[in-house]
Amino acid sequence: GFWAKKGPGWTAKVRLKVPDKKTKPEGGMCQGGDCNNDYGADLVLTDDWVFYTVPWRAMKQIKGWGAEYGGPIDSNAIYEVQFQVDDRTNKHFDIWIDEIQFTGCQ
Repeated sequence: GFWAKKGPGWTAKVRLKVPDKKTKPEGGMCQGGDCNNDYGADLVLTDDWVFYTVPWRAMKQIKGWGAEYGGPIDSNAIYEVQFQVDDRTNKHFDIWIDEIQFTGCQ
């Protein structure tokens, strides 16, 4: 889980992305254009601190974009945690993330 918020008036749309060995080129399982369709979850932040919990099993790949791999994220082989802002209507962002922690199992 983690705490997150956005600055007042800034975009609220954020995607939590967690590349694993299947989606990251360094994992050796994908090649070229088949990579980087990472597992993740779409979030809508508020102006106040909120604690978010995103179970591994809830993270999905984006359908119709890049290669899709069966099964859930491999939590034993994650490469990084990313917070991606891709809001075409509001390209400005001010996001705050605090106290990221990994707990439990899949």
